[in-house]
Amino acid sequence: MALGSRAAKPLSAYLSRHALGLLTLGGGVATLLALTPLPLGMLILAGGIAIAIALFEPLAALALALLFGPARALLAAAWPGAPIFPGQVLFGLFALAWLLHGLFRRTLRLRMPAFTVPALLYVGVGALSLWGAADPLSGLFELIKWLQLVAVALLVFDCCRRRHVGWVLTAALASGALQAAVGLWEFGLRSSGPEAFELVPGLFRAYGTFEQPNPFGGFMGLCWPLGIGLSVGLLSAARKPAKARRTSLGVLALAAAVLAMGGLVVSYSRGAWIGSLVAAGVMGVFWPRRQGWGIVVAMLGLAAVFVVARVGALPEDIVERFDSVAEFTRVQDVRGAAIDAENYSLIERVAHWQAASRMASARPWLGVGLGNFQAAYPDYRLHNWEHALGHAHNVYLNAAAETGLLGLGAYLLLWGSVFAVTLRALGGSTGWRRGVALGLLGVWTHMTVHNLVDYLFVNNVHLYLGALLGVLAVIAAPTGKTNVSQASG
Repeated sequence: MALGSRAAKPLSAYLSRHALGLLTLGGGVATLLALTPLPLGMLILAGGIAIAIALFEPLAALALALLFGPARALLAAAWPGAPIFPGQVLFGLFALAWLLHGLFRRTLRLRMPAFTVPALLYVGVGALSLWGAADPLSGLFELIKWLQLVAVALLVFDCCRRRHVGWVLTAALASGALQAAVGLWEFGLRSSGPEAFELVPGLFRAYGTFEQPNPFGGFMGLCWPLGIGLSVGLLSAARKPAKARRTSLGVLALAAAVLAMGGLVVSYSRGAWIGSLVAAGVMGVFWPRRQGWGIVVAMLGLAAVFVVARVGALPEDIVERFDSVAEFTRVQDVRGAAIDAENYSLIERVAHWQAASRMASARPWLGVGLGNFQAAYPDYRLHNWEHALGHAHNVYLNAAAETGLLGLGAYLLLWGSVFAVTLRALGGSTGWRRGVALGLLGVWTHMTVHNLVDYLFVNNVHLYLGALLGVLAVIAAPTGKTNVSQASG
């Protein structure tokens, strides 16, 4: 869908005609900075710079949102109750800058990728589920989150159809590398941390700015496949005349992936580990053009993991974490189960699964309301498990509990369509595009598996996923000459 088609002068021409007004504005800002305290002045200055950059390049605001959006949990812990929402503010700046660019150029375009309709269907079912919900306001916030995911995907698709896809890929990998660096510091260099995360004296589970190891590990699992896929695509296509540049970019993408893998390991998140192993296997199958060779690659990788585990090459604490995964398959009904320090987290999670099942059974079609698991929990909880964790620690049970069978069906249709588009892009692409499609396949796979035991749509991760959906729409588009190494148009 295209709104308007007449050519117009670029934004720089408009700015040059209003140079005097802009200089006056700059003088006013300088005066304001001189009269304010230093911390507030620095914040105003940083905000002004971000706005100025976003007006010239809207994707710069999105890049900042991907980098600083995950800081939300840390800021909430440092200043409880303070209205500090970096991801939402920067998303709003991105959308506003995109709109202003379109108005100045008189070309506003919104083209709908194949997964847009299923995504809006899920949002629509979620809106219907709020009829009679206990906490409509929480449901509204959840609706806004999903609408933001769709909006980011559409705006990235529009901005990147012909240029700038490197902005999004670079920001996504940089966000993962930054979080991984923070997590590695928390694990082995800080020598202090929350008591609940302590592994041995001086070593702590990494949690980045997510404030919890499991969602942090999940985010690492969403980052490393993209880096591996992009590096494979760039290095395989590194031929003249851009061989040196593509090789350098491929090495940087690989470095970001290795950092994210390190963060994944030190998160000690069992769900993230299992999700990443499955993602690696799926990527191995689809890496070669011939599926037979891909199956061989995946089988060899699985055999290598088995051999390493059998010969005792893995650290004992990692082996113990993997062994404990089997406990999830043995627990059926935790009512009346004996609780101790070893099984507490497992039984707590299963208790939330059973509460979600009760919600879905009581209201099978539209559930208790999108975003209302916490509000409805007291009416469906098990004895001894008074406090809710905010969600069911299983996206599929959570969707069934909050939006019923209709919502669960819409959710599965959405991500099923995303997998279909990704596989089609993988089969019809070459070079770096095929590498990105391979990486995205790993991202969706990890998310699908890890969400069986957790809920990854937290701490502005939805903005990250929306950006990657926009990238998917770009590489799946039948036309366009987008260049991954372009940073400007």
